Amino acid sequence: MRDVVKKYYNENVLSELNRLSNPYNNIEFQTTLHMIDKYFKNTGKVLDLGCGPGRYSIELLKKGYNVTLYDISNEELKFAKSNIEDLNLKADEYICGDCTDLSMFDDNSFDVVLLMGPMYHITDDELRLDVLKNIKRILKDNGFAMIAYLNGLGIIKSSIHECSFE
Repeated sequence: MRDVVKKYYNENVLSELNRLSNPYNNIEFQTTLHMIDKYFKNTGKVLDLGCGPGRYSIELLKKGYNVTLYDISNEELKFAKSNIEDLNLKADEYICGDCTDLSMFDDNSFDVVLLMGPMYHITDDELRLDVLKNIKRILKDNGFAMIAYLNGLGIIKSSIHECSFE
């Protein structure tokens, strides 16, 4: 599955950016930004796991966070880096890797970890649990993780929005 996901995002760099731009999914983006403002401190180190085109990273950089972008797709990372530099912002680091391997990060490294997509692609329950345990390991004691995942209702809601029954 990992290779399929990597290939897809390397070949469809703009798909995630466009996904968050449509009216239905823009609600997801705006809601997430609201949650960030509500729950995150105003400064700190953030790991954006599965950063894609960097939409959340850009918003966090604008707010003054130190952000490390991490994605399975080197093409998504290049796109994110270009957008960040075009805005005269600077991220701490850009890392191409799989979120199932966070061994390069020390314990207690981040104030915040965003995981806004990769859990969609991890179908093995044990592997999902390992990812969550590693996120806990790299978070500081009072750290915060924001994690998105799919559920049946979300899929149904999206399908109803996109289909007409006429």
